[in-house]
Amino acid sequence: MACSMQTQVAGPQIVYSDGGGTVYHAMTAPLDASRFTKIRIAVELRNKTANLSIARAIRWSNDGISWDAWGNYGAPVTTEGVDVVTTWTDASTLGTNRLYMQIGVKADAPGNSHNAMGLVTLRIEFQ
Repeated sequence: MACSMQTQVAGPQIVYSDGGGTVYHAMTAPLDASRFTKIRIAVELRNKTANLSIARAIRWSNDGISWDAWGNYGAPVTTEGVDVVTTWTDASTLGTNRLYMQIGVKADAPGNSHNAMGLVTLRIEFQ
């Protein structure tokens, strides 16, 4: 049986780094990972300051409360605009496959000792 595609939009949400360090920002509620096998995530970055770098991020949980560490998905986005991923990724390859997943972004400002921020919207497609 073929799976139908589902789309979810997360954001817009203000995200920030903490003076050169990495900050993970959850952008979805916990998602039932059994409902899909493939995923692709487009990122829109607007109003960025400094050298903000955004990476898609996913974390996994068996209960929706205790979470594994965030894992990155795809290349970092460093310029304003929309970064579209056109190929589907097997969701089970993106970390420890568990009952729930949560999608967000990792915000960083490499080489910058000041906070950086921007406005991020995700378009998440599931199959």
